[in-house]
Amino acid sequence: MPKLKLLLINSIGLLLYSSITFAAPVWQINTAYQTNDVVTFEGRDYQARTDQISNSIWQPSQAPALWRDLGAATAVTPSTAKQLKLIETEHAAVSSTPSPYLAPISRDHNEYLQGYKQASDTSSAQASNPPLQSVSRFTSATVNSPASSTEQLIASTTAPLLNAPIAPKCAAPWASNIVYAAGEIVSLGGSNYQANKQNANKNPKRVSTNIFSAAFWKKRKDWKNWRNQGPCSNTDIANTPETNLKPSTPPTAVTTPVSTPSPVITMKPSSTPKPPSPTPSAGASVTPVATSPGHIVITPPPTNNPDFKPPSVTPPPTVTPAPASDPAKQALGLATERAISYQQRQSTAIADIYGDASLNLTLNHGTSSSSEIQRSNSTSAIPFIVADDGSGMAAISEFGQGRALAYGANVLNWMAYQSKETQHLPLFTRAFNWVVTGKATGPLPATLKFATAGYDAPTVSKFITLLGKTPQVISCDLADANNNCWREADVLVFGGGVKDSPTLSALVRQYQENGKAIIYMHPSWIESAGGRKVLQGVGMELGGYPGNWFAPLAGVSVGASRTIADSIKKADQMGDLVRALTELSQDNPNLNISNETALTNAISQMQDEMAWMQSRNINIFTNPTTELHRLLINWADLYRPSIQYGTIFRSKDPAKFLRTYASDSWVAYNRADTNVSKTGQGDYMPAAAQAIPVSSTSETLEVTIAQSSGITAIGRGAIPGKPVYIEVVNDGGTSELNLQTSYVRAYGNPLTDNENQGYKRPREPQSFPIPLADSGESVFVTPFGGPLMLRYSGATAGQSVTLRIRGAAKYAHFDFTKPQTEADIAEAVAALNRGDFGWQTSKFVGGEIQQTIGYAKQAIGNADPKVVIVDQIKGSLFDSNHIANGYNNMPMSNNVSTLCSQFSWDCTGPIHRAPSVQHFIGWIAACGYLCSGNPSDGFSGIGGTGWGHAHELGHNTVQRVMHITFNGKGCVVECDNNILASIQMMRQFKTLGIDTGHNTDYPGLYQRIVANRNSGLTGDAKLLDMQANLWDMNKGQDPMRAVHFQLAFLFSKYRAMESIPSMEATLDYFTLLTKGDRLVARAWDANNKNKYAMGSFSNNTISNPDLLFVLSSKIIGKDLRAIFAMYGMSVSQTARDSVASLGLPIAAEEFYAIASGKHNQPSTGQWVNLAGQTPNYPY
Repeated sequence: MPKLKLLLINSIGLLLYSSITFAAPVWQINTAYQTNDVVTFEGRDYQARTDQISNSIWQPSQAPALWRDLGAATAVTPSTAKQLKLIETEHAAVSSTPSPYLAPISRDHNEYLQGYKQASDTSSAQASNPPLQSVSRFTSATVNSPASSTEQLIASTTAPLLNAPIAPKCAAPWASNIVYAAGEIVSLGGSNYQANKQNANKNPKRVSTNIFSAAFWKKRKDWKNWRNQGPCSNTDIANTPETNLKPSTPPTAVTTPVSTPSPVITMKPSSTPKPPSPTPSAGASVTPVATSPGHIVITPPPTNNPDFKPPSVTPPPTVTPAPASDPAKQALGLATERAISYQQRQSTAIADIYGDASLNLTLNHGTSSSSEIQRSNSTSAIPFIVADDGSGMAAISEFGQGRALAYGANVLNWMAYQSKETQHLPLFTRAFNWVVTGKATGPLPATLKFATAGYDAPTVSKFITLLGKTPQVISCDLADANNNCWREADVLVFGGGVKDSPTLSALVRQYQENGKAIIYMHPSWIESAGGRKVLQGVGMELGGYPGNWFAPLAGVSVGASRTIADSIKKADQMGDLVRALTELSQDNPNLNISNETALTNAISQMQDEMAWMQSRNINIFTNPTTELHRLLINWADLYRPSIQYGTIFRSKDPAKFLRTYASDSWVAYNRADTNVSKTGQGDYMPAAAQAIPVSSTSETLEVTIAQSSGITAIGRGAIPGKPVYIEVVNDGGTSELNLQTSYVRAYGNPLTDNENQGYKRPREPQSFPIPLADSGESVFVTPFGGPLMLRYSGATAGQSVTLRIRGAAKYAHFDFTKPQTEADIAEAVAALNRGDFGWQTSKFVGGEIQQTIGYAKQAIGNADPKVVIVDQIKGSLFDSNHIANGYNNMPMSNNVSTLCSQFSWDCTGPIHRAPSVQHFIGWIAACGYLCSGNPSDGFSGIGGTGWGHAHELGHNTVQRVMHITFNGKGCVVECDNNILASIQMMRQFKTLGIDTGHNTDYPGLYQRIVANRNSGLTGDAKLLDMQANLWDMNKGQDPMRAVHFQLAFLFSKYRAMESIPSMEATLDYFTLLTKGDRLVARAWDANNKNKYAMGSFSNNTISNPDLLFVLSSKIIGKDLRAIFAMYGMSVSQTARDSVASLGLPIAAEEFYAIASGKHNQPSTGQWVNLAGQTPNYPY
């Protein structure tokens, strides 16, 4: 366009703007706008949702993620609307094509959403992250077509105007030697400026000419000092043709722009961001035409790479219009727009830092002095350097007016002293420049003021000097919440040594929000409580213990094959989420859910962040950094009532499946309202549960605490959608209390569950742990319901926590850790028979049970619950295991007590404490049919007399003296734990009369002895032959397990002096054996090694067969070398010498024979003498 024509248009625009007294300024391209700025475009007013630099593509009517439509422009008549449209068309070169609009979310549809109302009410004051109001509406006004020629434009604007000032009167001219107070107005260059704060020597018009890095422009300190009030003039115009008018300060002629369009970096949600590509650049500058607010900026960015060219502009995706009758779709549209805006902002920052094609991207943090840097809030923290295996090495952050940079290693020190990874200096410098100035190329101020906390100031000074700048240290205690010295510094540098404080995270967030540059360097693999708080303050998280110590090389390094494109792609954490949200809005998406891991992972990432926030008592609905999270939760709430579990199939209906998956994932529990699926929550909770009455007044509950930390059932249930109010009356001395529903580790996976069974249940129906307030009520609500659990730590075993609770329901819960009345038991039995809640729980000393109501009915049936839970599960399953393992919660027999005193063994000390409370879950197994661990879970109800749960409990408690191997073969996992299961089977036959379980094969063991003797081998060859034929899982474990019982029978004969082994004496052997095992490991007495029959050992390092040999010899009172050789168990000479030093008689070869099928009845057997003879088996 000719310069004269453009100048004329600008003049006309200025005159027309000034003639409309109450109209907002006309929107213009290449102009920096702040959050909440109001402009006029196509006859409508728009309010900026976020800081931005405008361009010709993202015009207000086409970019609802950036602009909020406020309706018809104030004081705009049809004629002025036409005139504004003409000017916008010529001046901004924008299209008038109407765009689809997003209708508002009706408050009538989601008034129940307390969290979202709080978000709208409380976060609007956050200028850095303005809320998306639910009443927002984005439309494109219908306006006249643009003029076809410049002549038409002039003709339409030459009519006489009424006497009026062209613009407000100019204030006193700005002077550099005056200190201006906040609110004062000055004029400069034909515009008025109002001081945002007290300042001096801050030129109101000193602006950036960089439009490549919008982040730099938005954070300029000059911009924060002054706010442009628009053009001003002291001249009156009286009926003067517009073509003869001159503003008080003539606009400077505009030079021809460079051929490359001025870019603003964006990201397509469906594609991968691309790195800068080389292109010649040319300089161009312009003095801005007066406008308000903002300044025209069209000069391309300076760069240290003359071949650098920023990516081309890509418009954001169009959000599909949602009908006013579908508030869920409208909520989804709002969330999508906000996610797009975050993606654009973050990609701009990353592309700026990586905007030099000559960068060397390789970096190795090493494993011995680094930790992972993760993100806890994707809307503020951005992956900056991602290791080859996807682990986080460094991250950046934007919030408010500030930025942050964090590394998982002390890279600042490496760069300052050029001691390691020197090739990384250019990229590190660009990141440093960005965090300080908002632009990767700076420039930095000549003097850089900084303060440190937990980091050495000389290193920071060294690096700043390396950059050619002057460092100035500000002495400041940055961890002190009352300090004001932070305001003096440009950069705040934290290290792992920063002292921890409860307010540190909030303090760091305040620093960042107020425009400070935050830098954190983690110096090692060691945990830093203060450093973790600093990172949390900027939306990041420090990796767990022990840092990167055991990480692979790919987890701590960036290899030579990494490209800028790869790095930008790895940093794009929002791209997949935007694509997921876009797909959620489609009725018939072309998706194969099983292959769309990127989409489901993006959904899970936001779920993980919500869990992280809620478990740290962060209120998503009031926190200024969580707008996107609450928009996602809002949509999930609105969509959830339409879900019908069991009717949705991955392949048949991927749209419903993905929406259900997302709705299940985005849940907030620390509030009072939510929506539920009225048809129930699959096999987790029946629909009937929603009709269960809840308490309307508070009731006081005493919750027994069994150990120092853990999870225990409260005895009340949460009903889907109904809030629970809980108050801690007495914390029982605990340091932390949290509330959650259920304690399950396996809950299925809709992505991999049987397709034919559909989407069976909520994705993760158990809640996150929600912290309970120290005082007052905490509110909790779940859309899925479930048994309420108390998660505690810092407790004293045996204490209790007192809670006051309302809004909860009673269900089939039995608590035998304290006295229960007959009425309590009857009420729980009635709930069990109704089966309307979905779950049954039980508590007893040492264990807890949570099982579905169906499995509970199978396990308990019509039996007395006390008999099943106390006598069978606790009395048989748990007590048998604990007796055999020698735990001090079980009383010792006379035999055991006498021998412990005789041996000078401490058999009652704390090393013999029973392990943590064992939880059993009857619902879904994490592995196989039943799966060990804590909790141990399975596709079965929990009973106390079956083999399965005895087997699983054995996995969790098995001792090393039961794990016997030779050259890697022997009684290993699935055999060693079954020794404990066999012990229970033997004991429960004697105590309960129940004969069940797997066979302990005494006849089979005897036949191995016979075959070995018939081999004709002698000495070591004979022993090894027996070893090969017996100690091998492939040849059956039942005969191997019989060996331990044969040793126990010898104990009954020689220590208990029984002619026929009893069950009690048999268990006494195992009690002493396992106590001795722990004593050798944890109470080794170097001055009295014979205490454990280890006199020839230099220390307590000993093999399992040797340990079994020396302890069994000591316990039984016989040298067992011949017995061990008979069973093919080789032991070391040191072990034989140790036992020999005790002077014990050598036990003769003998065998206690029990008939097949009678393995649980030792009293039915007989002794067989094998010394020099091999008689036939007597049964």
